[in-house]
Amino acid sequence: MSDTEHDGAAEIGGSGGGGGAAAGGAGGPAKALSPAVEGVLLYYGYRDLRSCRGEVAAWIEALSTQLGLVGRIRVALDGLNATLGGTLGALRTHAAAVEARFGSAKQGPAIDFKLAASHGRASAAAAAGSAFDRLTVQQVTEVVSLGVLDWLPQPRREDDGSGTCSSCDVSGDVAGLLPAGARHVEPAEFHALLAAAAADAGQPGGKAPVLIDARNLYETAIGRFKAPAVEPMDPRVRCFSDTPQWLEANQHRLAGRPILMCCTGGVRCERASAYVKSLGPSFQDVVQLKGGIQRYLEAFPDGGFFKGQLFVFDERGAVGGGDEVVGRCASCATPCSHYLHRWRCADCRMLLLVCDGCDGATHSSAGKPVAPPGANPAGLRCDLCQQRQVEAGAATTTASGGRRLRILCLHGFRQTARSFEGRTHALRRRLKDLAEFVFVDAPHALPAWSKAPGDDAPAGAEAASAGRQAHDSMAAAAAAGAAERQQEEQQQAGDVRAVAAELDAELAALVAQQQLLAEEEAASPDGTQQRQHSPCKQLQQQRRGMPRRCAWLLTPEQHAAQHEEQRAGTCQDDVPAGTAAAAAAAAWVDDTQFQRQAAGWAESEQELQRVLREQGPFDGVLGFSQGAAVAAVLAVQHARQQQQQEQHPPGGIGGNGACEGSVGAGALRFAIMCSGYRSPLPAHAALLDAAAAAGGAPIPTLHIYGAGSADRQISGQESAALAECFDPTQRFVVRHAGGHLIPSCKSVVARLLAFLQRCQREDVRARAAGVAC
Repeated sequence: MSDTEHDGAAEIGGSGGGGGAAAGGAGGPAKALSPAVEGVLLYYGYRDLRSCRGEVAAWIEALSTQLGLVGRIRVALDGLNATLGGTLGALRTHAAAVEARFGSAKQGPAIDFKLAASHGRASAAAAAGSAFDRLTVQQVTEVVSLGVLDWLPQPRREDDGSGTCSSCDVSGDVAGLLPAGARHVEPAEFHALLAAAAADAGQPGGKAPVLIDARNLYETAIGRFKAPAVEPMDPRVRCFSDTPQWLEANQHRLAGRPILMCCTGGVRCERASAYVKSLGPSFQDVVQLKGGIQRYLEAFPDGGFFKGQLFVFDERGAVGGGDEVVGRCASCATPCSHYLHRWRCADCRMLLLVCDGCDGATHSSAGKPVAPPGANPAGLRCDLCQQRQVEAGAATTTASGGRRLRILCLHGFRQTARSFEGRTHALRRRLKDLAEFVFVDAPHALPAWSKAPGDDAPAGAEAASAGRQAHDSMAAAAAAGAAERQQEEQQQAGDVRAVAAELDAELAALVAQQQLLAEEEAASPDGTQQRQHSPCKQLQQQRRGMPRRCAWLLTPEQHAAQHEEQRAGTCQDDVPAGTAAAAAAAAWVDDTQFQRQAAGWAESEQELQRVLREQGPFDGVLGFSQGAAVAAVLAVQHARQQQQQEQHPPGGIGGNGACEGSVGAGALRFAIMCSGYRSPLPAHAALLDAAAAAGGAPIPTLHIYGAGSADRQISGQESAALAECFDPTQRFVVRHAGGHLIPSCKSVVARLLAFLQRCQREDVRARAAGVAC
């Protein structure tokens, strides 16, 4: 397995950021050397190749083969990324051809060709491991694999094989294809920013900058930036596609601070910096090193602020840097700065640093004087695998001195406490040692089917049959999804059973409703019956066996329907079908109804007061969908209550510290919002606006939602807008590829577990401080 294959097709050899160098004009020392000298060419270019990826791949492979080049080329829907070896003359010819075809300013930023002489292969294993003993051309989706599903480019059409490509001409503008990344700064400016941070250290006002190295752990292990007063942040990831998850988990450390980013040649920073900026307004002060560390080392041959060696994905293994050795042997911990022996982790196969002494001693004792690529006779593990083993053991017990957290759980619209409990079964099972989840019902009962059938809907037995067919399709889809989840994760069986139970209940409800309609039609004098019923009629049908559905907030029409029944005492069977209430009922359910659910809060607030008073205290609140909108309001109110208590302690001047408008005693200390959105109730909107204007409500929050358009009910933009109402330094975000649900996959559970453990540690500290007082 080559390094780039293991790296999830991360940056190939490093490449630059739009320097616009002419072919053969980059790489400094290579200019004066003979064309027959061996060299290495690195470049990337973001271009719109969605219509012609196959044709471009064939063209560039033929060109490179004719020139006798080796190495790797990625031809993606969004551009090119290449690391090639050959004579300097052949490499210059290749660069000139690529520049001629893709160098138009209308197609995208200028391509920075990095050409350098090669001092030869570091070892035979290094050449084989980096695929520099052959030419490989891959057709892929992304230039670098960020792994964010809603950012993936989509192909437009297949190549027609004509050898021409309109999108490789001036018409192919890449600007609308990719999210905008950070501002590029030249190596000299980047160096000046690092130096200025040291000079500004200790000054009042501004926040210290952070430096995010977007490379992988095995790269930063042998070389990295070290600058005074600049906090280095190494994501310590195996592959680039793990970076978004790390950024989301560390938002609280990045919010509001100047962010500098670097990678080998710039291509990974293009995507990573765009992702940072997508996190919200608190993450816009971002710059990236133009041309990457490779251009920086050309500008500062002594290494500048960069210490150690620069890992490269070609036969050289590592280049540049000063004399300082920053790496350590995985076996004996002695200084080591190369991967000549290509040892790999016994578990995950990531490259391991092993010194000459340990390699020789191990293989001599094993009777193998030379290490084959990827060998690991000692069974060594990388830092990440060792850390995972430690965390797995720690996860089986709660924090020292900790107690189980009590979490109030608020279901979504048209759900119940029981259904929400069933849908989170697998998730809760993994967290049972850490938290107790308390589920409660919303006070508003909804009709079983809040949208009446239209005039063209089947009636009676036909409708019941159609309902059974719909149920069979839904059950089959659920079963297919369950089979996939079982293969991936056996522990999600509880969720599947809960969904199946709901499907069965809804089938029974549908059959009962259609039978009722059929009976009414049979009893009608003329054999017909209007199929539109008043909201009050639907509520009456629910009492005849329809499954219970609840809500925290209602549309004005739904709320009025409930009051109509309460005033009448019983439902009126003779409500004319043409009345306003009946007509409005048909439009209650649509894709935007959550934006109009601004009624019924008085009853929900009263119910929440009762729950908090009688079943509390609770440490935190978890809400899903509409429940998350309500949880956000509770979190902001309780954060205000906590602030007032700190300003006016009980018994002190200013009263008892109670917060006006609070929904209950005992402040919540954290909130988890899944597929949430901002409540449209004017009072809630004003509360959230005030919190956002003040920099965010000061309470730890975890936001879990589908990225982009993954959630078709509540968009990622709606959930992100809700997250912006909370303090970014205490805010954690998990964006997943699922729909309108709370995933129970390992990655999401791990983030939820880490958040709750953090809250538990804070609880231990708070209790210890209380005892000390």
